[in-house]
Amino acid sequence: MRRIKLLTIATAGFIILLTVLTQQASAQELPPDLVAKLHTNLRVAILYDGKHGWRSPWMPIKYYHITKIDTAGLYGIGAYDVLVMEEYYDDGCLTTEQIDMIVEFVKGGGGIIILEGFRGLGEPLRTLLSKLGIRIKAISSIKIREVLSKDGKAMVDHPITVGVEKIRVWAGNPVVAVEIDNGDIFIKAPFVAVAKSYGSGRVILIGAHEIHEELSGLRFAVNCIEWAAGYTPPGWEPVVPSLRNETATLREKLRGYDELMQKYSSLKREYERLKAEVDNLRSSYEKLKSQYQRLSKEYNLLKEDYNRLNSEYNTLKSKYEEMKGKAITHVIAIPAEFTYLLAILTIILLITTIYYRRKSLKPIAKA
Repeated sequence: MRRIKLLTIATAGFIILLTVLTQQASAQELPPDLVAKLHTNLRVAILYDGKHGWRSPWMPIKYYHITKIDTAGLYGIGAYDVLVMEEYYDDGCLTTEQIDMIVEFVKGGGGIIILEGFRGLGEPLRTLLSKLGIRIKAISSIKIREVLSKDGKAMVDHPITVGVEKIRVWAGNPVVAVEIDNGDIFIKAPFVAVAKSYGSGRVILIGAHEIHEELSGLRFAVNCIEWAAGYTPPGWEPVVPSLRNETATLREKLRGYDELMQKYSSLKREYERLKAEVDNLRSSYEKLKSQYQRLSKEYNLLKEDYNRLNSEYNTLKSKYEEMKGKAITHVIAIPAEFTYLLAILTIILLITTIYYRRKSLKPIAKA
């Protein structure tokens, strides 16, 4: 009886294990209708240092042309559509020239996928991410090994998460906070995952260093590659075969918008200059107006003084003319008594003159 029970338990365990393995195996194969929609001609390069074990078990090597390259292969990076980088390039083996080559690759239309969260970001990758518009704000020291489900909070709806229900992740030093320029955070906890555009290309930063192929890991991987290459992963609505043409159209619209913004900025500067001139003129006008009002008051006071003095002058002039007329009248008009007296005196003077004249002539006659 005991053997039967043990046999039953073992059989049940075997069935359960077989079921799990079957489910995992089936989860690692994408449906044919989905595979038919993938751009399987994409060329993916994985930057591999050759010193560590293969750390990209989630990479869908069965669906894309995936090649391992070292830093020397970066000089031919233009031959690929997507570059995948992992944390082993934190320790300074990327030169400034190689960082600039990667930036130009993305700017020119390439895609890049960066996984971090094992050793913590070193200076080379921090510099690379900063140039791509992603600045690391915080890294956690808590190790993460768990299954992450899409719940609309920790993992949100995004073209990269379409068809992704659960992923198994591992991170020793997860990136938990970033600052991005014009991008989306599609995984918010327990680490951050960022998707953004840079130039004509696209950037994906996954703040964990390992995503397993099981569960929805394989679908997550193909979504990352499709999106980084400039396409919309199948299943995302609206389904757009390629975002490159749409991006070009939007870029043309944005270029027109930028031109309008430049004109607006120029007009705004001109407006600010004219406004400053108007304000200066208004200030000068107010000062001149104040001076005018002050001078006007002084003028009115002086005018009143002038009118008063002019009135006084006219009064004095009238009095002067009146007195002048009276003076002339007094000089010309001689009283009658004075005339009579003057006549008498004249007669007396005449008689006296005649008398003495005759008296003086008598001795001359005797002789």
